Amino acid sequence: MSHQIVRSMSRSLLFLLFSAFAFAQTPAITQILNNYGLEPLANSQASGIAQGSIFIVKGSNLSDQTTGLQNAPLSTTLQGVRIRITVSGVTTFAPLYYVLPVQLAGILPSNTPVGSGTVIVENNGRASAPLNIQVVKSAFGTLTLNGSATGEATVQDQDYTLLSRTNAANPGKYLIFYGSGIGATTKDETVAQTGANASGDLTNVPVTVTIGGKEATVLYRGRTQFPGLDQINVQVPALDPGAYSCGVLVYIRAGDTYSNVTRIPVAASGKTCTDPPIDRSRFPDLSQADVDRILSGQAKVGALTFVRVSAVTPSATGGTMVTQTSAANAVFLSLSGPDLRYYFADPAMAAIPVLVNPAPGSCSVIETSTVAPFVPAPPSTYYDLVTRTLDAGASLSLQGPGGTLSIPRIDTALEPAQHVYITTPADAFLQSGSYTFSGPGGPDVGAFSTTFNMKSPLVWTNRESLQTVTRADGVRITWTGGDPSQQVSITGINSSLDPTNSVTVTVAFVCTANQSDGGFTVPASVLSRLPPSRSLGSFIAPGVVALVGTSSVIRVNVPGMDYFYVSSSSTESTPVTLR
Repeated sequence: MSHQIVRSMSRSLLFLLFSAFAFAQTPAITQILNNYGLEPLANSQASGIAQGSIFIVKGSNLSDQTTGLQNAPLSTTLQGVRIRITVSGVTTFAPLYYVLPVQLAGILPSNTPVGSGTVIVENNGRASAPLNIQVVKSAFGTLTLNGSATGEATVQDQDYTLLSRTNAANPGKYLIFYGSGIGATTKDETVAQTGANASGDLTNVPVTVTIGGKEATVLYRGRTQFPGLDQINVQVPALDPGAYSCGVLVYIRAGDTYSNVTRIPVAASGKTCTDPPIDRSRFPDLSQADVDRILSGQAKVGALTFVRVSAVTPSATGGTMVTQTSAANAVFLSLSGPDLRYYFADPAMAAIPVLVNPAPGSCSVIETSTVAPFVPAPPSTYYDLVTRTLDAGASLSLQGPGGTLSIPRIDTALEPAQHVYITTPADAFLQSGSYTFSGPGGPDVGAFSTTFNMKSPLVWTNRESLQTVTRADGVRITWTGGDPSQQVSITGINSSLDPTNSVTVTVAFVCTANQSDGGFTVPASVLSRLPPSRSLGSFIAPGVVALVGTSSVIRVNVPGMDYFYVSSSSTESTPVTLR
C-alpha cells in the first residue's frame, strides 16, 4: 500500500507525458508547490515549502527527458537536471523523484535554512531565471484520493485498508494520514528512512489533527520508509451526534500552518457512513427536485449580495473621520463534482481558532499573544468541485426605493475567463422596500427579471458617544433597522504588552443579540477582559469595537439557475479608548 501511495505522485504524469519536447531551450519556472497540499496557494503568503518536504516545480523546458518515479537511493541530478535552492547564502540541491519537461519533483533538503530564497532549475547546463521560495519549518500537505489536494483524504485504517463509504472510521479506531511537510530530519534523505536512518516520531513538531470539530490523539508524526513522505497516526475522537457523515472535515496543523482541508467518512458505529443533510439555514426553500439535482453532482447557483462598511478612523489632524464603503456584487456559478452535496451541507470549520458566535444574549472571549499567536485559517476551497462562472450579460440592473443601479460585468484575464458583477452604490441606495433585479441574458444565463423585498440596513445609533469607555462599567450598544428575524454581533479587540514588555497580549470578545432587541449591554465581566489602552508617547492606542449585522437569505427566481439568493450585511466600527 505504501508503494501505491508514493506512486500517487505520478497520477498527473499521464497527461504530462505528452507535453511538447523542449529541446535546447532555456528552462522557466512558474510555480513551486507542496506535492500533496499544492500549497502555497497563488498569491498567498500564509505558508511556504517545509524543510524535508516533497515539492514540485512547474514550468517549461525544465527537462529534455521524461522519467518515471525514481526509487531510493535518489540523486540530486537526473537526466542532467538539478534543482538548486539558495537561502541566506546557503545552496542545496534537491534529491529528485522524477523529471518532465513541464514538472519536476524532489525533496527540499532539510539543511536548507528557513527564510526567503530562490530556486533555479539547471537543465543540462541551461539555467532558469530564479523564482522566489519561502522555506519554513513545517507546512504539511495532505494526500487526497483525487491527487488535487481537495476532497477525501487518502487514509488507511489500523488494518491498512483505505477508508471509504463502506469502510468508515469509528471513534476509538486508529487512522494513518499521508502527506509531506511535517519538518526537517537529520537523516540521509536520499535513501530509505529505515533502521538507523529512520527519523522516528518528530515530537519536536507540534501537530494537531481535528476531525469533525474534535481533536484527535496524535500517536506518531514522521517519515514513512520513503524519503520525504510523512505519515500521521491518530486515534479517532468521539464526535457530536450530528457530526458523523461521509464527509467529516479534517484539519491538520503542523507548527503554525494548516494543511489543505480534507474530509473522511466517519460513522458512530459500523462500517457504512451516511451523507450530511443539506444546510437549510444557508439554503432555505430547497425543493426535493433541488435536492435531487444537488445529489446528482451538478447545480447552478448564484447570489446578489450587498455589503456596507462604515469605519471611524483617526484623521491626520488629530480628530476622527468616517469612511463608508458600499458594494453590490453578483455571481452566477456552475458547480459539478462529487463534493457538491458537502458544499450545500457546509460542515462547520470547528477547528479554526477564531471566535464563534455564542447564543443570543451571551458573549465569548478569546486571548492570544505573540508567544501563542493566532494560526492563519486553513483554506476554504477544500471541495472537490469544478467551478465555472457564468455570463449573464454585459450588465445587470437593480431598481429600488433609492433609484436604479447598474451592475456591470467584470471579466478577468484568467483562463477560462471569470465573470463577476460589481459596483459601488451610494450609501443611501440600500433602503427598506421592494426591488426589481433584472438582466438581459448572456451565453450562459437567459434574460430574467425578479422582485424581492429588503429590510432597512442596520445602523449603529450611539457609536459617536463611545470614544472613551470604562471597562468596569460595561458598555451599551444601540441600533436601529436591520432584519428582526436575524442576529447581530458586537465585537471588540485590544492589545497590550505584558508586565515584562516582551509579550503582546491580544484579547477579543464577541456578543450576540437579536436585531429586534435594538440594543445590548456588553457586561463588565467581558469588557474588563480587554487590556486597557496604553500610551505611546502622546498617542493613546485605542481598542476597536464593531457592530455586524446580516439579513436573512432571500431566494429569488432566476431562470436557468437552480438556486439564487439575495443577502446583505452591515459592519460599523470605531476606535475606543479603554479605561
